Amino acid sequence: MDQLQLARNVFDFGIVIVVWLAQVIMYPSLAHIERDSFVSWHRKYSSRIAFFVIPLLCGQAMIIGIMIYLGGGVLTILSAAIIVLCWASTFGLSVPCHAKLQRSGKDLSVIRRLVWTNLVRTILWTSVFVIGLWHSFS
Repeated sequence: MDQLQLARNVFDFGIVIVVWLAQVIMYPSLAHIERDSFVSWHRKYSSRIAFFVIPLLCGQAMIIGIMIYLGGGVLTILSAAIIVLCWASTFGLSVPCHAKLQRSGKDLSVIRRLVWTNLVRTILWTSVFVIGLWHSFS
């Protein structure tokens, strides 16, 4: 396995860990935050999680871009296409939920929607990770 593929696997794995933690622990837990402190808590959560998420997303995108530039094969192009879907899902489905929660406060229907929209990202980013591992050993 070359160093670029190894770096890709590390970024992919980091993202998978974050989306699964969000899916199983963080997003469902939003329903248990007190209404009076919800907006403040959500603002802190969003800025703190961004510290981890933004470097992972940017690193993954850069590495996939480099791999495509260097002549990445079908699996790399497939991964890139799924990553584009992940970003579209993030900005089209999940970010609006976060914006509404930040603007309007605790809303159980929005929290449920956030959990369901994150499931899309969880499945997609997990598939990117699996494809990357498969590519490593093929």
